[in-house]
Amino acid sequence: YPLYEVAGVSFVSASATYLSTFLRMDTTDLLAALYSDCKYETNATVDQLCVESEASNIIVFLLVCALIKFILTIFGPNTIVPGGHIVPSMAVGACIGRVFGFCLSLLQERVGDVGFFAECAGHDPCITPGVYAIIGSAAMLSAVSRMTVSLVVIIFELTDGIDYIMPTTICILVAKWVSDAFGRDGIYDELIILHDYPYLNNKLEFVFNETAADVMKARDLCVINASGNTVGSLDHLLKTTEYSGYPIVKSLDTMQLIGYISRSNLETVLNSKTNEMTDTTACFFTNDRPFPRNSPYLDFNPWLDQSPIQIVETTPLNRVIDTFRALRLRYVLVVRNGALVGITTKRDILRRIHTFRGAHKYAARPQAIKRT
Repeated sequence: YPLYEVAGVSFVSASATYLSTFLRMDTTDLLAALYSDCKYETNATVDQLCVESEASNIIVFLLVCALIKFILTIFGPNTIVPGGHIVPSMAVGACIGRVFGFCLSLLQERVGDVGFFAECAGHDPCITPGVYAIIGSAAMLSAVSRMTVSLVVIIFELTDGIDYIMPTTICILVAKWVSDAFGRDGIYDELIILHDYPYLNNKLEFVFNETAADVMKARDLCVINASGNTVGSLDHLLKTTEYSGYPIVKSLDTMQLIGYISRSNLETVLNSKTNEMTDTTACFFTNDRPFPRNSPYLDFNPWLDQSPIQIVETTPLNRVIDTFRALRLRYVLVVRNGALVGITTKRDILRRIHTFRGAHKYAARPQAIKRT
């Protein structure tokens, strides 16, 4: 499947870009051509963009290039083939900006230095399409990524033109305001949600009236009893579940929490068993009872996290979110008088946040700590 996807994406993109001379070249070379000034450049590629007798063809040509580049930018980076959004977005904006600047230049030549173009008197040429290409690429990239001040600095470093800082800043702000009207998240924030990455944005602030008990998983908790375990029972547990970790309790009746062991540590200890160990070999998670002297056993106590992060069920949800952010946690154990009553994971927090924001991308998921 990955090979077919790579072959298909490569064939479609190569076929689409081969139709245009500008799309056949590297994107950075295309940007350099679009940013160039017709007066000072002698490059053959740039000369094709400056022929006034072919104005209609140039405008249609650049708009078609922008459309093809825009479509490939939408679908390309979301495939298995490595790709990005920054340079392709700049190329789309540069094509549209060059078209606008070229049309404005033609209009100025037809109308003359009157009215809106009165200040062009004595300046030849008055309008440089390359400048509009620079501003257009900055506006498109700002709309896609929601960058503002940093993007102004990037454009200044690319062009080394301090005179373009003010118009670039204004255009970037307008582009961001317009794009914010359709959604306040940039492309990378949306991709995090689209790919279901467990990421808590530190910039977002919420006020909840719920507590930890309202978001924790309390039903069908998968825990390990500290006693009565064998190699076979733990192997069966790993094969039948996909949880990233397991709380250890003193007994299933009291649910008194002893510690927590991750799935990777559990697999490491089980893989270290010797040949003389069988499925009936005893496994221990605590040192409160003597180990057998004449038979092999596995001791999981050194691999046990005996002080996992715990919260009480009445902890406000806002404080729980702050704890996840500050300590970079993936889970917390919810206890009541030392007894385990539930588990809260980062995905539980994200579901609640997106439900609060009106999104339902995290709704109806299995109640478990899944591997990520």
